[in-house]
Amino acid sequence: MKEENIGILFYGDVSRGKTFYASFIANELFKKDISVCITSFPKMIDKLMNFTEESKLLIEKVKSQSLLAIDDFGVERETEYVLEKCFKL
Repeated sequence: MKEENIGILFYGDVSRGKTFYASFIANELFKKDISVCITSFPKMIDKLMNFTEESKLLIEKVKSQSLLAIDDFGVERETEYVLEKCFKL
């Protein structure tokens, strides 16, 4: 999947295990010394709102991971700013 840049999207109603399964996969990869980052989309947007040194570090961290798990994608406010940040990363 990594070679072909393919991801997995878990979607569904609340309390269906999406976060559990994403975390399980991330933990198993982490046990094998594969770089993993788990975060939530609202957290990412909050950190990116003011382009600071912390924002730059977050972007570099996200880019350098073998697995990026983003939880709560879709619960953010849909503003022009959020959409711009979403599609620029």
